[in-house]
Amino acid sequence: MFKKNFTLFMCLILLSVSLFSAPVKSSIAGTIHNRLAAVQSIDNVQQESVTKAVYDDPIVDIQQWSVKKAVYGDPAVPKQLSDTVPPSISTTDPASGAKNISADKTVTVSFSEDITAGSRYKNIAIKDASGRSVNMTKSINGNTLVLNPVNNLNSGVTYKVTIPAKAVKDLSDNSLKAVYSFSFTTNTVDNTWMEFLNGSDDFWVKDMANNTYSGSVSNNYLQNGIPSYRFELRKTDPIVKDGKRSEIERAQPERAASESTYNFSVLLPKGGSEDYALDPEGDEIIAQWHNTPDPGEEWTYPPLALHVQGDGHYYLWRVWDEDPLSTDEKMRSEGKMETHDLGSYLDDKGKWVDWSFHVKWGWLSSQQPIIEVYKNGSKVFELKDKPNTTNDIIGNYMQCGIYKWEWGHPEVDQSILTSRVLYYNNVSIKYQ
Repeated sequence: MFKKNFTLFMCLILLSVSLFSAPVKSSIAGTIHNRLAAVQSIDNVQQESVTKAVYDDPIVDIQQWSVKKAVYGDPAVPKQLSDTVPPSISTTDPASGAKNISADKTVTVSFSEDITAGSRYKNIAIKDASGRSVNMTKSINGNTLVLNPVNNLNSGVTYKVTIPAKAVKDLSDNSLKAVYSFSFTTNTVDNTWMEFLNGSDDFWVKDMANNTYSGSVSNNYLQNGIPSYRFELRKTDPIVKDGKRSEIERAQPERAASESTYNFSVLLPKGGSEDYALDPEGDEIIAQWHNTPDPGEEWTYPPLALHVQGDGHYYLWRVWDEDPLSTDEKMRSEGKMETHDLGSYLDDKGKWVDWSFHVKWGWLSSQQPIIEVYKNGSKVFELKDKPNTTNDIIGNYMQCGIYKWEWGHPEVDQSILTSRVLYYNNVSIKYQ
């Protein structure tokens, strides 16, 4: 009997334990499963969800999370792929081996990515065939290296650009691995006149009224068998760029304080309706070299101009100013204007006159400025070590044609003429 009762008692106990333990086991098993799932999800879910699961769930074991973080990294911090690829050169302007490059060219080198100056940045150089270094400024704009010669390059010369290893680096501190060099050759003469006569406006821009007579290629007066360009200005023409003018201008200004020789031929008509008659109370400019105002500066007289005046003479006008901001009134009051008589034009009418202006620009005597003027091969004027331009960031540009200031100012106009015609040919600019 005792044995039977004991057996029954033990069965009851086991049944109770089983009934009591089932939910506990289930709870423990569920908790373990949930925590394992939470840990596993660390590698699969978005960083924001993982961060919340880890830091906001108090059941997750902090020690377990620390181990997981040490092994797999903090999912709250994006994993960065390290950049070990150095920058490389993509393109250059001028291209390697290019010829007939303008002497006022700015050299650019484009890289495969954005760059900054490296440890050998100062060793970047442009040198001529004799190994002489070009004085230049260097700058970086994104992925582009800009090399800007201070003065015009010499004409007809081959230049070599050298960028040493480690001269530049990318934003991850990867330096250019190997030296890179390329060469180009400047043109002998900027002889774009024929292109202009053939209709190109890439080098010369028209500043004239939109009339058929204002400017056109003409066979009226040939020079060495080449057609010329005829300019006509009438008193009734509209204002163009704040004045009465029929001109063409060089599309690209030169560098400040550069040196060039400007050659051109002019014919003042003789007789007939185009006769270049005297205008006793008037004058006009037939060639000028204009400045470009700096930001905040007003336009001024051109620093250098060839005038014809009512007395029948050519005159060279020169203005200058070493101050950063110039005005006509300031230069007049300070005596920074001069005129130089170059002789009569009356005997030149009906003939081609060849002019050559050799100019080294400068607003300070220390820049050793030069003006040399040749007429038909003979020197008619020379001025050295005297300032001949204004102090501007950008250099001057040449203008050819007719500019008659007083026609645009009726309140002071005393001209007796109503029209002017002249012819141009053989224009070229030789960079020194």
